[in-house]
Amino acid sequence: MISPEDFIKDIRSTFGRYPDGSKGCLKFAVILAELYGGYLYYNSNHVICRIGGSKFYDIDGLFSLDRDDNGMRIDFGYLPASSFGVDHFMKSFDLDWRWKERLERVM
Repeated sequence: MISPEDFIKDIRSTFGRYPDGSKGCLKFAVILAELYGGYLYYNSNHVICRIGGSKFYDIDGLFSLDRDDNGMRIDFGYLPASSFGVDHFMKSFDLDWRWKERLERVM
């Protein structure tokens, strides 16, 4: 199977990046979690996917939880999405009913 890193690169080179504020981060994280057996994490602003126990990903690839672009240590405040519950995401991200079962599987 293709690695998460290569899958993300292929998606970005084929379709580009979803627009900021489009809520695409949730849908992309769900797809990653379904493909690679991952789980969602959320910080009230962005959704990422944990794969393999300690690696986190979003549309830009490997996501660092403890460093910013300048290498400075920061706290992003990400929590397991299950802490918020499926209904929170259904309402906050204005998802149709087809996403509910998918969210339940990856939380």
